[in-house]
Amino acid sequence: MDIANNNSLTPEKNRYFLKKIALDIFVSLIIVTGISIIINIILSEFSIGLPPNLIGVISILSAFCMSSYYLHLKYPLQLKNLGVEKENLNKLLIGGIMGGAVLLLINNPFRDDISKEIIEKYLVDPNLGYLAVAFFLLIVVIFVPLIEEIFYRGFIFRIIKNGNNNFWAFIVSSALFSIGHSLSLTAFLSSLILCYLFQKTNIIGPCILAHALWNLVWFSVKYQMTTILSG
Repeated sequence: MDIANNNSLTPEKNRYFLKKIALDIFVSLIIVTGISIIINIILSEFSIGLPPNLIGVISILSAFCMSSYYLHLKYPLQLKNLGVEKENLNKLLIGGIMGGAVLLLINNPFRDDISKEIIEKYLVDPNLGYLAVAFFLLIVVIFVPLIEEIFYRGFIFRIIKNGNNNFWAFIVSSALFSIGHSLSLTAFLSSLILCYLFQKTNIIGPCILAHALWNLVWFSVKYQMTTILSG
């Protein structure tokens, strides 16, 4: 049953669907946690030379994919929700570029000096070579925005919002996004921007593009800092 904007629900049925939504989101988070731990252990045991950061990213993205599939079975995400059609091109580009600019203002890559902690936590060590860095950038600039936005905006935000809980859609999806990014306040604020972008455009494409631009600039600047520091 489609619960989106269904104002005909009785209070009892509405409470039932809210409980169902909460349970499904809780199960999806259990899937993310469990699968990411399992994949991380497997890759750590059997991978040859993969840096820990890369293993961590691959593990969590794989878990997000499985969790998104679980939610898709219950709350199907249509291709039109991505906004890849030609008529959505202007909306996608303008929303994505403007959203990316706002995200970079919030997450200024020049704000913090490069440090060993940043390299260990957010980057693949450049000393591993250009191929390792290029592969890592490919993942964090393309796959991370795509998979994270489908999960946090395409499912978590959309599902709660369609249950007629617009405020909690912003809060819950942003809180979960922040938890997934080390309880960062800037991640919470960034998620609010991305949720707003999805709400205004009604498609996920601008969120993916904005997130991709954010990651591209942030990681490129940080790697440039490591090059200058090592030089």
